[in-house]
Amino acid sequence: DVDPFGRDNSPTPSGGNSLSLTDADAALFGELSRREGARPTIRPISIFQIYPDFKQPRRAVPAQVREHWSGEPKDIADLFNVWVNAIDDERHKAGEPDFNLDHFLWSEKIESRGVSEDDYESERYQPGPMENAFLKVVELAVSIRRDGLANPVTVQRLDRNSYRMETGERRWLAFHILYGYFNGEDGKPMERDNWQNIPAIVVDTFNVWRQASENAARADLNAVGRARQFAILMMDLLSAQDIRFDDYDALIKRGQSERAYYAQVIPYRVPSGKGEMLSNGLGISHRAAFTRCRTILGLPDEVWMIGDTIDLSEDELLRLARLPSDEQAILEAKKLAEIVA
Repeated sequence: DVDPFGRDNSPTPSGGNSLSLTDADAALFGELSRREGARPTIRPISIFQIYPDFKQPRRAVPAQVREHWSGEPKDIADLFNVWVNAIDDERHKAGEPDFNLDHFLWSEKIESRGVSEDDYESERYQPGPMENAFLKVVELAVSIRRDGLANPVTVQRLDRNSYRMETGERRWLAFHILYGYFNGEDGKPMERDNWQNIPAIVVDTFNVWRQASENAARADLNAVGRARQFAILMMDLLSAQDIRFDDYDALIKRGQSERAYYAQVIPYRVPSGKGEMLSNGLGISHRAAFTRCRTILGLPDEVWMIGDTIDLSEDELLRLARLPSDEQAILEAKKLAEIVA
């Protein structure tokens, strides 16, 4: 509010009546310096101290697998074992042999056997939903082992020895795969020291909009995931109006569909003046997407879970929602799941 060229006797930060160069420097660059000084630092955190966010819109782990896991990082091997067993079930139905992680993760062994990438590309077997979801994590693990981690994860401190994942669950899972696989056994190199800690930014408060920003920047958030994202952001906006929702852990029991938690926002409209903010958070350009998200939130639980597992498109889910009864929608969804499988 100070005119550096004026002589209007306005007080300045240094106490004089005109703006000195020191005052100008402080006014122009002081805030920038404070922001630079407040930049978060990246630090290594044990992968066994980080807990996933079960409300996260993106599901790196299929619901049918996650329900068999305690949620404790120390038991992550159980999750991977259940996941691989589900993949083997898919493969057996197609008359294929068991899944072999060596073929995807241990590049040195592949090269030593003289197996080319073309040999894998030409395989006639098309992976099922469980295997596709797992391969996304495995491919990321291969990339991290080869090139390093490009972006740190973001976590919120829960207590002295634990953190909650805000962004980067798939990266965290990739570190667990590398830690568990390269254990020095069966001729594999011992690399556990490389993967026990993951570079992380620790934030003071959990921010659903920051989480949404990363999800919007990624191309693989499916239609069910976008509906979850819509619900989470709506809950945040509505909380400013003192509207409260049942807590996730109180409402959803392990092994159940979690749709009911997100569906709590269905009766509410977008708060006045917040439409553009919500559109930006979802990474969409038209507000009609809000209505589509609400429709998907109202699907039967079985359709919701199948749609999420096999990545049904928004148009397909909306078609199922328009069927005369829930029973018909469930039957159609199961048929689609069989086709994909």
